[in-house]
Amino acid sequence: MCQDSSSLAGRYLALALGRESCAVPVHRIREIIRFPGFPCARPGPEPVEGIVHLRGLAIPVVDLRVAFGLPATEATTGTCIVVVEVSGSPAGTEWVGLLVDAVEEIIQLESGGISSARELGTRLDAECLLGVARVEGAVRALLDVDRIAARAVLDPVRQRRDRPRDS
Repeated sequence: MCQDSSSLAGRYLALALGRESCAVPVHRIREIIRFPGFPCARPGPEPVEGIVHLRGLAIPVVDLRVAFGLPATEATTGTCIVVVEVSGSPAGTEWVGLLVDAVEEIIQLESGGISSARELGTRLDAECLLGVARVEGAVRALLDVDRIAARAVLDPVRQRRDRPRDS
């Protein structure tokens, strides 16, 4: 869902998901950590990949490839977890890790270069995008981290919590 493009202008961290290019607003990023790998299988619903512990907090990690219906991320030397601040949780602001193939660069986006995801088209789910931007001839999907976290982490937890229990 594209917001007013003037409110989307600013600095973004460019990310790679396979051949897809995307970006996250810099002001939402709390930390970037090298992917340590997970010692056991996925603890919860797809696309939650696992949990990392950071400064005493257990942070769920979402494989962005799986969240967008792409094949799961294969760990390489460039694989990172981008820890972002999300809102919309009953507990208020929380952190979620986004597993990505690579972190590329910081880019500056101007409001005139941002369009609706439906206008330029992308293989990623437009409902999880703020919009898209053309940067040096490439299309970058601007990720809506709140919606991604809600779909991947918060909604499945609510569904399990609200499911009737067997007597």
